[in-house]
Amino acid sequence: PAPAPAPAQPAAPAKQAYARDNASFGEPKPIEPSAPVSAPPQYGHPVQGPDQEQQQMAQLYQISKRCMSAQTLAELDRLLINTLENAVQFERGFITYQLPSGDWKLVMSPKGDRWERRMVRDLLQASLRAQGAQLVVDSRKDNRLGQREDGGTDQRLLLPLRTQESPVGTIFLIANAPGALGEQSVDFLTLFSDVAALAIVNCARIDRGL
Repeated sequence: PAPAPAPAQPAAPAKQAYARDNASFGEPKPIEPSAPVSAPPQYGHPVQGPDQEQQQMAQLYQISKRCMSAQTLAELDRLLINTLENAVQFERGFITYQLPSGDWKLVMSPKGDRWERRMVRDLLQASLRAQGAQLVVDSRKDNRLGQREDGGTDQRLLLPLRTQESPVGTIFLIANAPGALGEQSVDFLTLFSDVAALAIVNCARIDRGL
């Protein structure tokens, strides 16, 4: 019988790193329990920590299940506004949508008492014309979505709630913190607005007994 191989000597740190980074060329190396496991990186886009996009989609899936199970519009209102407050940093926000009666309902964030009626009406009209999300990162330079009375600057996001049939309503957010309403938030909330629109239509049908 062949003699037993001599016990392997501990590799130098550089050799350990090389073996770790090139483990695919030899025997697979077991993953230690403490090591974070994440999706493999795409070329040119290294993943650091858990995959944030997968986390957001998983979160959106849970949100959609809760929203689609809502039996009343009042229950859905709370779900939608709470979701916005947990997902994005903003100072003021509202959701408005059309009731089965044809009237429009306005759901305010906790600081909603500072809204001007004219601004809400103008934003509602803008949302009915909008085909997608509109992000204003400096309201002083871009007044498409209104300006502050004190002349200050903030960020604004308009999200139309639409189904394939027709517009349903609006989500509108104002954030004072720079970068709070970034492109990443817009991507997530655009998907959320689709869920919200379907949930509103579904709840309205339940209210009508359909």
